[in-house]
Amino acid sequence: MREVEAFRAKSAAGAQYDGPSADGARPGVFYVNTFNLKAQPIFGMETLSLHEASPGHHVQIAIAQEDTALPKFRRFNTH
Repeated sequence: MREVEAFRAKSAAGAQYDGPSADGARPGVFYVNTFNLKAQPIFGMETLSLHEASPGHHVQIAIAQEDTALPKFRRFNTH
C-alpha cells in the first residue's frame, strides 16, 4: 500500500489498484488517497480496500495472469 502522490492527490479517487507488470518485475500497488482525510468517512475505507486490494482487483488480476488458457489481452489488461 502506498499513499497517492501529492501532485495528484487533490483530484485522484479515494483509492486505486495498479496491477503488476506482465513480466513480474514490478509488483501491484494499492494506492490510498490521504488528501483531506477528515472529509472521508472512515467506514468507506474498509469497503474501498476490499474492492481494490484484497480480495478485489489484486486477486482478480493475479488469477487472470496465472491462467495460461486465457488470451493475453484477458490476462494482462484486466482493468
